[in-house]
Amino acid sequence: MHEVGITMTVLETVLTTLNDYKQNKATDVYLRVGQLRGIEPEVMRFCWETVSKDTVAEGACLHIDLVPAKGFCEGCRCVFDASDLMFVCPQCDGGNVKTHQGNELVLDRVVMTEPEAHIAQVGVI
Repeated sequence: MHEVGITMTVLETVLTTLNDYKQNKATDVYLRVGQLRGIEPEVMRFCWETVSKDTVAEGACLHIDLVPAKGFCEGCRCVFDASDLMFVCPQCDGGNVKTHQGNELVLDRVVMTEPEAHIAQVGVI
């Protein structure tokens, strides 16, 4: 269950962001997570509730946007759906394929409320 370690890293980043903005409460945390990370959203939400307990992020809603896997064929320059985890180009049957998307782990934003509402754009974790 690698979600625990990843969630702890997300929490550390959220707490640092709150401190940087001199805020003391987060209400929403938005993540973009690539399919290739193998993260189960419900497991990660459970981990979030556990690791954020007794912190200024406790009670913040964790929103997870799953990014589907896509491949890129070096041979014919085709970008294709790789959700089935088959990295063979469907256009030319080439195997010289790289990951185009689906490996992301991005903390998109943190919504804060105290003393007035702020939204921090964060970035890659």
